[in-house]
Amino acid sequence: MTPGRTGTFTLFLVLWIAAQGCAVPQKMWPQKDMAPAVRTGTVDAPNILVASRHSAFKTALVDELGQQMASRGLSLEILGIEALETVEMERYDAVVIISTCLAWGLDTRVRAFVDRQPRHDKLILVTTSAAGDWLPDGEMQAYDAISAASEIAEVEAVARNVMSSLLSVIGDVSP
Repeated sequence: MTPGRTGTFTLFLVLWIAAQGCAVPQKMWPQKDMAPAVRTGTVDAPNILVASRHSAFKTALVDELGQQMASRGLSLEILGIEALETVEMERYDAVVIISTCLAWGLDTRVRAFVDRQPRHDKLILVTTSAAGDWLPDGEMQAYDAISAASEIAEVEAVARNVMSSLLSVIGDVSP
């Protein structure tokens, strides 16, 4: 590139990044989604939706949650985050969303889902970050927020934390 073109390209790149804000990492490094699955529980069991991105930690967490929910007879539907666009939250007794903190913010698809919900009392957000201490800001929100580092050794502890929040939403369900 010639010196004039390099400056123009750099200016364009800086303006594009500024316009996109915190969404740049999400657009440049899109994450894979969890494969959909359904696990039917007992008759009249609460119906739980778990939406997640895909990673070794998230897959292990969803598997562990699935086992804990199955032991209580809960019905479980698993979807990827992209599918949240068409989800009607009223169909579920609780919704658990597992995603990654990107650029100090929620996944844009998760934020869009949360923002379009009239109520948040059935929503549990699990957000992974490097240190495991990032929580979405939402002082006026009624959802539960759980943070975690993506460490396989912590899957059971995080799952117990999520189940505790889940049971506070749906009520204690006997195994």
